[in-house]
Amino acid sequence: MAGPLTELTVAGKLAGKAVGRKLRGAVEAAPDLNAFRDDMQQLLARLPDQLVRDYFWFDLAADEAPWVASDLTLTEGEQVTYFMEGRVYANEFLDIWVPLPLQIWSKVGDGEVFRGNRQSHSFIAPDSGKLQFGNYFPNDWSDRQGTRQQDDKVYASMKGATRILIIRWATAADAG
Repeated sequence: MAGPLTELTVAGKLAGKAVGRKLRGAVEAAPDLNAFRDDMQQLLARLPDQLVRDYFWFDLAADEAPWVASDLTLTEGEQVTYFMEGRVYANEFLDIWVPLPLQIWSKVGDGEVFRGNRQSHSFIAPDSGKLQFGNYFPNDWSDRQGTRQQDDKVYASMKGATRILIIRWATAADAG
């Protein structure tokens, strides 16, 4: 087991590398959530009216514990796509962040949790209920409904945010 001196040495090396990346301009800027919204709104405006039943915007702070209900109540069988942008930092100074496809999980009502493997995900509602979103890291699920193993206070150290566009399709999602 590593001792405090080893942990400080590792933290120091990581901090040195982070400062070096910042000085070289090699740190990737966090996404512009307002630009994402503007760009997606432009795309939505070009879609034929008969494709989209409705859409909703949803912001999820990185320090928010699961589960946060969106404004969308689904009926089993409805087709939905969500697109997300943002950055969730485990340590902002060290530029350590969690990719959104690993971080953001969903569920409908009290159903089972699921996630996509990209920053967009289409699905058929497995149940009826509110579409909910949750940050995963730094916690763990203890069951398929997304009960957390640790106290929700662990999320307090997280920084950043995710903006999500949720589209409920009037037709098949792949037509959109």
